Amino acid sequence: DFPNSMLEIFRVVMTNCDDHQHLVVGGVAQVPMGIWRHVPERCAHWPAGTSLSSLHRGAPRAGVKRIAHAADGRFAVTDNYGDTREYAAVLTTCQSWLLTTQIECDETLFS
Repeated sequence: DFPNSMLEIFRVVMTNCDDHQHLVVGGVAQVPMGIWRHVPERCAHWPAGTSLSSLHRGAPRAGVKRIAHAADGRFAVTDNYGDTREYAAVLTTCQSWLLTTQIECDETLFS
């Protein structure tokens, strides 16, 4: 249980999160929502006016259920709703054990 682990306690103490807290009027949920709605002044890969919300049709994508090799050598990523999309590369930010216990992955991805 990460929220109650010694690692989490260590993180709080070492980053002074227990001492240097700030009130966010309206709640801290505004931070991810602001990132979700933010439209950068310049976009390198998408048209002007693009936000994360517009890239994802207004709703966050479901969690990843499966990562596999596609027929053309790219990566096929299937979400929990069964929608599969292919990508040239995949970057995972989850803990590595989730790739073998919670997300169905081709074993060849690890070789």
